[in-house]
Amino acid sequence: MALWNRTHTLAGCTAAALLLASAVMPAAAQSRAPLAVDSARITISGTSNVHAYTASTTKVRLSGASVASSVTGPDFWELVTKPGGLEGFEIAIPAASLSSPKEGLDKNMHKALKVTEHPDIVFRLVRIEAGTAPVALQAVGSLRIAGVTREITLPLKTALKAGVLTVTGEVPLLMTDFGIEPPKAMLGMLKTDPKIVVSFEVTLSNRTEAGTASYGSGPSADDPPQEDTPVASTPKAAGAESPAEKTEKTEKKEDADVASALDSWKKGRPIVMQYYRAQDQRGVNVFETTKDPGAEFKGVRIDFGAAFTSQVQNLVHRNTAEPVVVNGVNTNQLQIIGFGFNNSTANLYLNAQLAPGVRVALTSYLSSRHHNETWVKDGYIQIDDSPIDYVPLKALMQIITLRVGHFEINYGDAHFRRSDNGNALYNPFVGNYILDAFTTEIGAEAYLKTKGIVAMASITGGEIRGTVVTPEQRGPTFIGKLGVDRQVKKDLRVRLTGSMYRADKAMSSTLYGGDRAGSRYYWVLENTAATESAQATSGLINPGFKNKVLAMQVNPFVKFRGLEVFGVIERAEGKSSVELAERTFKQYAVDTVYRFLPGDTGEKLFVGVRYNKAYGELPGITGDAGADRWQLGGGWFIMPGLLAKAEYVDQKYFGYPPANIKNGGRFRGVVLEGVVAF
Repeated sequence: MALWNRTHTLAGCTAAALLLASAVMPAAAQSRAPLAVDSARITISGTSNVHAYTASTTKVRLSGASVASSVTGPDFWELVTKPGGLEGFEIAIPAASLSSPKEGLDKNMHKALKVTEHPDIVFRLVRIEAGTAPVALQAVGSLRIAGVTREITLPLKTALKAGVLTVTGEVPLLMTDFGIEPPKAMLGMLKTDPKIVVSFEVTLSNRTEAGTASYGSGPSADDPPQEDTPVASTPKAAGAESPAEKTEKTEKKEDADVASALDSWKKGRPIVMQYYRAQDQRGVNVFETTKDPGAEFKGVRIDFGAAFTSQVQNLVHRNTAEPVVVNGVNTNQLQIIGFGFNNSTANLYLNAQLAPGVRVALTSYLSSRHHNETWVKDGYIQIDDSPIDYVPLKALMQIITLRVGHFEINYGDAHFRRSDNGNALYNPFVGNYILDAFTTEIGAEAYLKTKGIVAMASITGGEIRGTVVTPEQRGPTFIGKLGVDRQVKKDLRVRLTGSMYRADKAMSSTLYGGDRAGSRYYWVLENTAATESAQATSGLINPGFKNKVLAMQVNPFVKFRGLEVFGVIERAEGKSSVELAERTFKQYAVDTVYRFLPGDTGEKLFVGVRYNKAYGELPGITGDAGADRWQLGGGWFIMPGLLAKAEYVDQKYFGYPPANIKNGGRFRGVVLEGVVAF
C-alpha cells in the first residue's frame, strides 16, 4: 500500500518531466534546420516523512515539429530560441520508461500511471514566451497524463557553446495541481509531501538535413506512421556520428576519465556500501547511520577497508605516593618514561552488501596495545530495507533500522568521536575520555529514524563474550537512546541525545573496561613492574562496576559553520559481587573544535580544546577520587584518509590515599599521531 501510494507522487510529477522534455527539444524534427539530441536526462525528486525518492527517463518521441520560415542560416540557434521561432510540436514519453532506483517501485508506479490504458504521456506546445532573468524562455502547453489534460508553464535556461545548445533547469510543482491527493499509509505514519522538484539537462546539436528526432527507444516498429514527422533527405540518419566525431568523443571521454581519476583522491574512494559510515574524513561528526542509502545497490558485493595509527610520545609523569615495598620492590615507584614511538595499531574492515539495505560488517584488530594478536572486535548484520517483498513491511523499514550480532553498543554519543584502535580519524584529539564508555556485546538493536528524531532500544547479553555457563550470575542488559538531530539552517546543526544502560545482573560487565585496544598514553602512572599490554588502560579510570550497573549519559552537540561544541554529562552507579553497597561515579567533558580551510570532503584543518573531569567512589578509597584533564590539539587532513594530529595533554589525579600509586599523580606532555584510513 505504501509503495503504491508513493507512486502517485511520481505519477503527479511525471507531468513536469514530460513538459521539460518537450520544451528542451524544440524543432528537433523538421526539415529546415533539424536538431539532434546528444543527451538527455530528466529526474523527478520528492520526499515523504520517512524517505526521499526519485524517478527518471531518457526516452522521448517527437512529432509535428515546425518552425517559422525565418528560422534558418547561421543564426539558427538565436532565432529558434526566441518567441515565435518555434511554432509547435507534440511530444510523448512512454509511461513505462519511467524508472526509480528504489527496488519494487516501478511496478506500482506504472500501475498508478495506467500504462496499459494510456501508454504515452503527451505534451503539446501552445507557445514559447520570453522569460524574466535568469529564465530565458517559458514554454506554455497542455499535458495529458492517464487521460487527464492540464495546462503547464515551464521556465527554461539555455546556453550555447561550440555549436551545442544546453538546456537546464528545475521547477517545483505540487502533485495536487494534477488532482492527486498526497497519500497517507500505515495509519498515517507515512505521509507524502505534495511538493516535488523536477530537474533536467539536455544537449542539442544542429544537424544538416537531419530527419526525425528521437532520444532513447524512439518509436517502435509497431507504432503507427506519424504524418507530421519529416523524413531524412540524406543517407545520414538523425543524430548519427561520423568516424571523426566518434573518435573525438572517445578521446574526450578518455581525457575526462583520466582527469576524474587524478582528482578522485581529493574526494576519497567511492562509497559502495549502503547505510554506511565512511572510514575517512567523510565519517567525521557522523553518529548513527541515516536512512539515506548513500550508495546505489548494484548486486551482492564485498568491500574491504583498513586503518592504521601510530604515535610519537613525549610525556613525563610524577606522583607523591608513599613507598609500598613488596618483596623488596617499591610498587609505587613510577616507570621512567620519555620521548619515543608507540607501537602501531591496525584495523581491518570487511563489509558485504547482501541485498538492498542489508549489510554485514566485520571489524578486526590486526594489532593493538592490549592484544598484539589479531582480535575480532565485532560482527553484525544491519537491515535498513525489508528483504521480504511485503508492502507494509517495506514501508515500515523506511523509518526502522535493525542491527543484530556482536556489535559496539550504542550507549551515549561519545563513542562515535573516540579513537578505535587503528582508526583515530573521528577523534579531534589523541586520547579518549577518562571514563571511556565503550564495549561490544551480543544482542539486537532497533532504531526509529524520522524527521530528525533518533530513538533506539536494545537488549544484549551484557557480556563482552558469549557463554552458556553460570546462568544464575547473568541476565539481560537493556540499552536505550532518545534524541533529536536536525540541520536547523544551512550553517547550523543541533543534536541532543540521552542514553541509558542497565545491567541488573552480570558476570563481568565491561561498560567501562571493554576497550580491547588500550589507552593512547603509554605507561603513565604505572610502576616498574608494569607491561605495555597488561596495563593497557593507563590514564583511564574504570569504576569497576562488574556485576551491576546503571549508567546515563547526556550529549549536546552544536555545529555552526566551522565551530562545533560537544558535551558529555554522565552518571553511573553500580557494584561488584563482593560489595554490599552501590557506588556512584560521574563524568563531565566539553570539546570545542574549530574547523577551517574547506576541501572536497570537509574542512582540512582544525584546532580544539577539551576539558574532562571524572570522579566518584572507588573500591577501598574513602571519599571521591578521580582526575581532571586538559587537552589542546589540532590536526590536518592532508587527504580524506590521511590525518596528522598533535596534542598537549595535562592530567592530574585527586582524592587518592597516600598508599595509592596515583596519589598526587600527574602526567603531561606532547603526543603526535598519524592516521591512515580507507
